[in-house]
Amino acid sequence: MLNQGFEHAPTLEPKHISELEKRSISEEFALASGVSSRCDNELRKLGFGSGIPRAQQKNGIQGLCFTYRDPWTDEESTWRIKPDGKFNLNGPIKYLSRKGDKVHGFFPHTVTKEDLADTKTPAVITEGEYKALAIAENLEKLDKKFAVIGLGGVNGGWHREKDVVLLPDGTHEKRSRGPARLISDLDGIEWKNRLVYIVFDSDVGTAKHASLFKRSKYSGAMGAEHILAELLRARGADVRIVVIPDPGDGSKLGADDYIAQHGAHEFYKLLVNNWVARRDPDEILHKPQPETFRFEDARELIETKLDRPVFVIDKLVPIGGTAIIAAAPKLGKSGIALNAAKSVCEGSEFLGVFPTTKGRTAYIQTEIPKWAMAERLKLMGELPEGLLIYTPNRLHLNFFEDQGYKRTETGNREKAGALVEALKAQAVSLAIFDPLTHFHNLNENNPEHMTHLFEVFRMIARAVPCGVLIVHHHRKTARSLVSYEGMEDMRASMVLGAEPDSILSLYAKERSDGTRKFKLKFEIRHGEQPESLELLRYGGENAMLWKAVPWEDSLATNRSLQDRRDILFALDKGPMTASKIAAATDTPRATTYRRLDELKEAGEVAKNGNLYYVSGGNYDPE
Repeated sequence: MLNQGFEHAPTLEPKHISELEKRSISEEFALASGVSSRCDNELRKLGFGSGIPRAQQKNGIQGLCFTYRDPWTDEESTWRIKPDGKFNLNGPIKYLSRKGDKVHGFFPHTVTKEDLADTKTPAVITEGEYKALAIAENLEKLDKKFAVIGLGGVNGGWHREKDVVLLPDGTHEKRSRGPARLISDLDGIEWKNRLVYIVFDSDVGTAKHASLFKRSKYSGAMGAEHILAELLRARGADVRIVVIPDPGDGSKLGADDYIAQHGAHEFYKLLVNNWVARRDPDEILHKPQPETFRFEDARELIETKLDRPVFVIDKLVPIGGTAIIAAAPKLGKSGIALNAAKSVCEGSEFLGVFPTTKGRTAYIQTEIPKWAMAERLKLMGELPEGLLIYTPNRLHLNFFEDQGYKRTETGNREKAGALVEALKAQAVSLAIFDPLTHFHNLNENNPEHMTHLFEVFRMIARAVPCGVLIVHHHRKTARSLVSYEGMEDMRASMVLGAEPDSILSLYAKERSDGTRKFKLKFEIRHGEQPESLELLRYGGENAMLWKAVPWEDSLATNRSLQDRRDILFALDKGPMTASKIAAATDTPRATTYRRLDELKEAGEVAKNGNLYYVSGGNYDPE
């Protein structure tokens, strides 16, 4: 038993024994591997607590302690604890390490220096201490000799050099650079010709991590697994990635869970039979779904921890999804799209409101020549790296077109595939298409046509993977003839309304002094609607940059009051029809009807037949 760092012999409290047994780890095996229950005072003497904020320290840091040992000297190298209480260090955490400790591998007591030197002994690398203990004990029960190594998380097997960078806002950020390298504990092991099994949790093979991996080989659990495997292969190891079956209910399954559910023998069969050399993210992202009808109880559904999709722009543009920004001509919708592109490249908040996931952006526009695009970009302040511009004449993406009763292929499949490969090669996170009408030659009022076009956009979004933002126009309808505001103003709104994940509608509102203020309204299919925003232009050399503040509808309220006053003034002369009231007040007919309804509800106006009159006035309807 390891206890050199503590004054008292290691023991395990009943609650910790129960927690270990749920994972098929016995008390005896855990104690022999340096696992023990430790109190607050013991852990503080070892240096735990120095990096914990004072407000958190009052919770106490007692819990289950894992002793990390150097397998070559058998001496303790560090410790990690799973606290009994809750801790929050820039977010909730499950484990605590001492401040300044290097990353180490966790070796159960059955792993010896002879095992690590003998390349005939296969190795199992997994994430976390629980899984390493469960695998080591249960393989020992089967009399199978393996060198089992636990990592402090999926990224715990390798590291990259980090630089501290000063950001424009005065804060600092750590950024990784250079090639990945194995941690020192793994670097000292002989890997040439050794059989190595990497056993990470089942969620590595989900669409979420496949999508992250497609964006960067370093991203997500799949990226961590891939880099570790490639580093070991570079050292001559025969690496096999074990695939734990996904439960299919949104939860994840680890090696310890699998052993607890199916037993040691079934896990050994999984280990040696259910592996791949490399995961294929495309196969995961485009896996066909069987036709099943599976109903879930709503009470169980809300208790299930489900993965939220990764958003390029929070709430508005998810990875693999689409969004539309629409406005009347010359209102600035292309400028708003460019602001979105710049924010994503910087990883800053879009309009100062919506957080973004940092990445490269491709702005594909067909309306203005390159020189005009350059002039526009000069008004966007300092441009970040990764903002890419492409200016084709037209770029039709629809795969078919109708010619009377005959539907023909356009030959655009190859063009769309080439675009996907180009976006992949640039590792694009957001692709912007401006305007929609230049990317197809279909009928925008035909539901089947637009459904097909957005299937193409979603295919692009998922295959890259990235988010897709599309710039579109409002229909050319006189504003005096409509009473709504939002998605319905968009051209072909009845067809397109159900296609994107979100729709952003931009308007110019006239102030009493004749100037305009700009309103951005949102409609989101899969979440709560954000409040409308007023857009403010920076002006000067940054005239293409926008920021947003909450919208205040004072203008509409004042206009409504003035309209009602005008109507009452007109009715003082006697009863009138709605048409005559509209003419007398120079108010659009739809607005007149709306104001008359408001006055009737307030009891200030009454109606007889098609005549309106002031309530309580001299007019006698009899």
